[in-house]
Amino acid sequence: MRRELIYGELGFLQLRRNVTVQRPAIVALLDGTVDETHPVFHNTAITQYGDKAVSDHATAMASLLAGHSNSGADIELLTWNTLITQKPDSMNEQMQAVRIRNHLIQACVHHADVIVLGFEFISRSAYFVQCITDALIDALQSAIPVVVPAGNHGGVVDHPLLQHPAVVPVTMVNDSGTLASSSAWGPCVATRGLRAPGHAIPVALPGNRFQNATGTSFASAFAAAGIAAILARRPLRSGRDIFLALRRCANRNIPSLQGTRTIPPAFNVWTAYQSIVDHQWKECAS
Repeated sequence: MRRELIYGELGFLQLRRNVTVQRPAIVALLDGTVDETHPVFHNTAITQYGDKAVSDHATAMASLLAGHSNSGADIELLTWNTLITQKPDSMNEQMQAVRIRNHLIQACVHHADVIVLGFEFISRSAYFVQCITDALIDALQSAIPVVVPAGNHGGVVDHPLLQHPAVVPVTMVNDSGTLASSSAWGPCVATRGLRAPGHAIPVALPGNRFQNATGTSFASAFAAAGIAAILARRPLRSGRDIFLALRRCANRNIPSLQGTRTIPPAFNVWTAYQSIVDHQWKECAS
């Protein structure tokens, strides 16, 4: 019930009731393996690549990506088991960078409409940044937004990859809609990102379980789900176009959704959809 209320506050239910899905949006989740036997995915098409050992975090992320659609018709979910779970060292960091890069490129090759990472950028090393940048160039050229958690360290974040034009960093708000104390924030996030609920969110876990979870990764799942939900109803628009519309309508139309120099705008998928339709009508009229 609480999750339905969150989807309602974000405009998903209005969009679902008023606009018919034209084609499923393809969402690529780079995290771990999802427990696709969970009932929450009963109507969701899922294709998985990599290790079959299921992940709590990936299953939780996927449940938010798919959970706004009762029919499961909004999205097709592709997952990659991206994270290396061993204790990081310099060699594992390079392996992880290559793994993230390769999976980003594969998601682009599979024509994803939106890519969402289940993790924040884990390193600032020159090797890591260059490796990921190589893949982000492909995403940018394909107009695929890469939605990334801003981080859970509760301070200003200025990671160089968050400034890449393909990246959509997401901060987390609490139940009252204000920035959560544990969420990262800062100018690079405010300039390119969005904010979304991420505190005590009901999620699915492997083994038919449910639990509340908190973190910017779950906020990023809501943001990616919003882009996908609109795109499923406006197939002539790219995921990048939808993201820009989300920011545009929030900053111009609704004061409560607006951002600041250090905190990004919130989003409402119904308002963004209406903004896109209005913008297209004006283009046709001119």
